[in-house]
Amino acid sequence: MMHRLQRRRYFTAVCGSLSCIVWTSTRSCFSGRPAYMQLHAAYFMMHNISQQGGCAGRSEFLPGEETSFSRESDEVQLRAELECLTKRLDIAHEVIRELLGLVDKKRYSSELAALDKNFVGGVGLVVTSTAAELEKALQTPGSRIILAENHHYVLGTRGPIVISHTNISIWGNKSTIEGSIQLSHHATLDACDVTFKGLKDTSDEYDEDGVDWKSTSMLPCIEATQRSRVYLHNCSLIGGRDGVYLGIESKAQLKNVYISDCARGIYEGVGCRVYLSECMMAGNFFHLVLLGRGRKATAAALSATNSSDETNEEVGISVRFLDTSDVGKKRTRADIALDHNPITDTYAEFIHRGKKIELPQKLSTCSLSDPVY
Repeated sequence: MMHRLQRRRYFTAVCGSLSCIVWTSTRSCFSGRPAYMQLHAAYFMMHNISQQGGCAGRSEFLPGEETSFSRESDEVQLRAELECLTKRLDIAHEVIRELLGLVDKKRYSSELAALDKNFVGGVGLVVTSTAAELEKALQTPGSRIILAENHHYVLGTRGPIVISHTNISIWGNKSTIEGSIQLSHHATLDACDVTFKGLKDTSDEYDEDGVDWKSTSMLPCIEATQRSRVYLHNCSLIGGRDGVYLGIESKAQLKNVYISDCARGIYEGVGCRVYLSECMMAGNFFHLVLLGRGRKATAAALSATNSSDETNEEVGISVRFLDTSDVGKKRTRADIALDHNPITDTYAEFIHRGKKIELPQKLSTCSLSDPVY
């Protein structure tokens, strides 16, 4: 039996960066016609396609077609990169979980539990109606806490509630938290519409003009150390040793915050920074103790703001100082102190109502018992 060899011929047409190979055959759909007629027909088809904007012998785009093609190419590339990155993250998660499986779980059970909660994002949204529920939520990494409306929470512990290595947010609903919160090791607290109140350890009902008055609490309302962050909006801090204490390169950003009846409204430690906007401080021994970088420039801007009722936009700080708080007691000795000896708890370099002042030794201390602060 004889087999007839079927000859094929082809030519290439270009469409942008793509090549279209067109084959012709001696046994094509144009039956009964010689090869040169088939090539002519193929050429006619390609020419017809080029007239309609398809593959042609020239690399040209219709108006707007090049931009559309470029966008589609970019989108395809981004989708591919995203898919690749997602796969790599999934692999990394599996590696971490396998490594955790090799750890002695009995010995490090609490650490592993905290790590697992932090790894998966904590418990998410938490609605609290009791102080016990609030304490548990504050100590759970990644919690987003919603307080009951106009509720008063008294934290059971006499010491501070410690938040470490995680982010906590509180939606206050105009409620009050009585107690102390301590942030450390890169922790973050973001709160709005809540009043933080210091624990009442010492009564101050019989003081006169703050001369013999001691802080109602030996703990700050909020303490942030070791590169932690505090963000407060529409909040109040009342009756703590400090409204906000910042130490070891920590920062705070306060907007529309009221701080009153504290020994020190805000304590800005060395290497720390506080940013204020539309805030008010009333009835504190010292509204601000500034030890951070550029403290003299900050103090000058704050003094100018209070004397002229204008905000210094360059520094970005706005706060009003009042000597008397809402409870009617005039306790303020100075608006700002720029120096502090933590061993003797003695303050110096005072500014009040935009002017430098001197205070007698009796009024230059808050008589705090903890020398660390």
